[in-house]
Amino acid sequence: MTSLRQDSLSTHNATQREYIRVEPEEKQRVSLFKEGRKFGDGVRVRDISAKAFCVRSRYLLKCMIKGDEIDLDMVLNLR
Repeated sequence: MTSLRQDSLSTHNATQREYIRVEPEEKQRVSLFKEGRKFGDGVRVRDISAKAFCVRSRYLLKCMIKGDEIDLDMVLNLR
């Protein structure tokens, strides 16, 4: 994650941390799964919090509708 200091979230309480959104670097890798099936090649995470994530895709993700449970597998380089 871009310039995320070790103490950057420690000054906030748990409720506030749920809604703090951070932006991953460009070199992150992400996969989305719905019902165990991988979908959404070309998906990029714009930002993420403990409660939600916002994605951008080169393709329309017709299989996603409001209320769906989606698993997010994300690899971040923390250097």
